[in-house]
Amino acid sequence: MSEMMLRDAGTAHDLRYVILRYFNVAGADPALRTGLASLNATHLLKVAVETAVGRRPQIDVYGTHYPTPDGTCIRDYIHVSDLARAHSAALDYLRRIAPAKPSIAATATATPCSRSSRRSNAFAGAASRCGSPTRGPAIR
Repeated sequence: MSEMMLRDAGTAHDLRYVILRYFNVAGADPALRTGLASLNATHLLKVAVETAVGRRPQIDVYGTHYPTPDGTCIRDYIHVSDLARAHSAALDYLRRIAPAKPSIAATATATPCSRSSRRSNAFAGAASRCGSPTRGPAIR
């Protein structure tokens, strides 16, 4: 709905805009100025890293019924630094053009939740500890 309103306003009032669609922002600024700092995080990559370094006993991945090779849902991630560059590029684009159009900021390859868990554990030298409860809070 918001995108349709922007398109209509752009047409009616010569408004320039860029729409960035993204989900699952992950990572931290390489200089460690920013990053996910919530104590009870539910973001898969943060939970996976906390499990890998022993701060959590296991990762609970909810949903193993999806039509994917391992049954877990597919997620795509974008690193916070890449997203910052996308926002900067969007502003540069707005300065150069007149018409507006949507754009998607995303990774090239989506990853099953269970693979993200295994990769973070392998990186930290930890055994994979990924459970599959039948119900519970969603991991974003």
